[in-house]
Amino acid sequence: MSTPILNTKLNMPHNPTKLVLRSRLLELMDEGLNRKMTLISAPAGFGKTTLVTEWITNSRVSVAWLSLDKKDNEITQFIIYLVAALRTVKGDLWEECSEVLQNLKTLGIESVLTLLINEIATIQKSFMLIFDDYHVIENSLVNQSLIYILNHMPVTMHLVMTTREDPTFPLASLRAKNQLIEIRAKDLRFTYSEAAEFLNEVMSLNIADKDISTLGARTEGWIAGLQLAAISMKGRSDTEGFIKSFTGNHNFIADYLLEEVLKQLGPKIQSFLLQTSILERLCDSLCDAIILDSSISGQEYLEYLQKSNLFIIPLDGEQEWYRYHHLFADLLRQRLLKEYSENNLKEGESVAVLHIRASCWFESNGLTSEAIHHALAANDYERAAALIELSWSSMDKSLQAATWLKWVKMLPNEMIYNRPVLSVGYAWALLDTGEIEEFEDRLQDAESCMDRISANEGDLLDIVVVDHDEYRLLPATIATARAYYAIVQGDMDSTLKYAKVAMGHIPKIDNNRKGIVQILLGLAKWAKGELEEAYTTISNSSVSDLTLEVLLAEIKMEEGKLYEAMRLYEKGLRSSIKGEGTVKIATASHYLGLSKLKLIMGDFHESERYLQQSLEEGEKRSLLDWRYHWYIQQAKLMDSNGDLDRAIDYFNEAGKHYIKSPLPVIQPLYALKARTLIR
Repeated sequence: MSTPILNTKLNMPHNPTKLVLRSRLLELMDEGLNRKMTLISAPAGFGKTTLVTEWITNSRVSVAWLSLDKKDNEITQFIIYLVAALRTVKGDLWEECSEVLQNLKTLGIESVLTLLINEIATIQKSFMLIFDDYHVIENSLVNQSLIYILNHMPVTMHLVMTTREDPTFPLASLRAKNQLIEIRAKDLRFTYSEAAEFLNEVMSLNIADKDISTLGARTEGWIAGLQLAAISMKGRSDTEGFIKSFTGNHNFIADYLLEEVLKQLGPKIQSFLLQTSILERLCDSLCDAIILDSSISGQEYLEYLQKSNLFIIPLDGEQEWYRYHHLFADLLRQRLLKEYSENNLKEGESVAVLHIRASCWFESNGLTSEAIHHALAANDYERAAALIELSWSSMDKSLQAATWLKWVKMLPNEMIYNRPVLSVGYAWALLDTGEIEEFEDRLQDAESCMDRISANEGDLLDIVVVDHDEYRLLPATIATARAYYAIVQGDMDSTLKYAKVAMGHIPKIDNNRKGIVQILLGLAKWAKGELEEAYTTISNSSVSDLTLEVLLAEIKMEEGKLYEAMRLYEKGLRSSIKGEGTVKIATASHYLGLSKLKLIMGDFHESERYLQQSLEEGEKRSLLDWRYHWYIQQAKLMDSNGDLDRAIDYFNEAGKHYIKSPLPVIQPLYALKARTLIR
């Protein structure tokens, strides 16, 4: 008696009538028909099956379809259903199949597969054999059987496979022989235009472009995520508010990921995912430090996650660093907090402990920023304060005062007052970002601690110094800070006084600190209108910094020496473009300077072009005062074009970004606005 066949396993699923046409992927799949195999491998919800059915619908090639399930891990059932699928292409294929399978043990699997392949070879027309959901196959015998068929199948056959994880197939060999087309999550993610078409046409919503961009970024083009978000937005009036709050903790998303992903995994891999979800990025040794599981290495876990397409994304070509999909990470963190809640707390374990392990690893590997992030996340303020103090000098030199200040403000006040180095760094960061109200208080906190240490007064255990090198330089640093503050306040006499004090405390070999004081003296001369002396003083400073080109070019521009200013901007621009990291921070200001010059010269088109390039660079990285000056320049361009209303709007926007700095204000904002208003 023949085994009954569930025909629905052989039927291709029906796609909805309204669908996003994915031409770029369909063309790629068409190209693959001349090769042995097409592999579509991606996590749940990336539209693998939908893509294949869309392709088949528009193809003239015959199709044998088989939707797999767990029961197909039994070799006899697998072959029965495989033959049933092939019979949809050729109805009388291998009529002896049932009889042969009854003698499987006697004949051996290779003999049975040879008979099957010979039967497949009788199919005269080209056809596709499609296995949907191949990830359910865990039986190595079934897997090896399909590899045998793949290796010996006739040229008329093309194998297609959709799966959530890569099969243990000889994929490398197929790639080397150019016999494999691969479509992965990065290919399946909806582009902006596809997301827009899906949300507004397929799902009949009316979502603004910026909200589509936000939702696309939040879901990272994950189709199921976009669909679940779209369903949730049906009938809502505040779609913008919904999109802003949309995370992996949303009920529909959480339910989907729990049912389709997490619940399918073993307890060890679930535990790994939860514990490492605290990380913005992962590598093998970092994972080892977090999970403290000697039975399985971090590398083995990561290899498994990548092979299984478990919402993990490589961050580099060497596949050293990875991250989780944003929505998946949101869910994992929520589950972690629930798992490690007070009621379920395991001895010696907590989310804070995981963060401390991460902080220690990042610190030991020289990645201070992330070490600080995790120390703060663990509420280990002692550790965070020490790391923040040690990072001040390097971050100040690399013009990252705003980031450093954000960290300091996350510390309790009592962690700062008794740390003189931290207090002085705090004062400097306030100066750099224009928040000068608390500047003097922070310096006085430091000086109070220093006075107590010098006088050896009473119990000094409450005073904490971590960076002893910086502590020894505090008298020079404090005097330099007060000279900077005096320029901001327009007090040139105090600037000269404190600059002289600073020079007396700076070691002879510390040319960088001497150069900073010299720049302040140059700025003081500039403020007094002594432009040539200012230029000479600043250019002779021993500081090697691309921001100097900006200062020097501005002085030349004020002198009316426009072509000299242009050469300085162009020179600085070339250097910053070639540079890396913080060297590039001045690029936006160089483009902005060139825009100013072109506007003065009457070349409006070039001025607009440079201003747009400045914006593109400034959105990535910029000096703290760049945004204020960019809006001023945009307003001047509008004014020059006769669009006075927009000019005033840009001037008003500039005012929101003004930062007090030691640079002379040649044209105050109120004066610029007044000139536009009276035209």
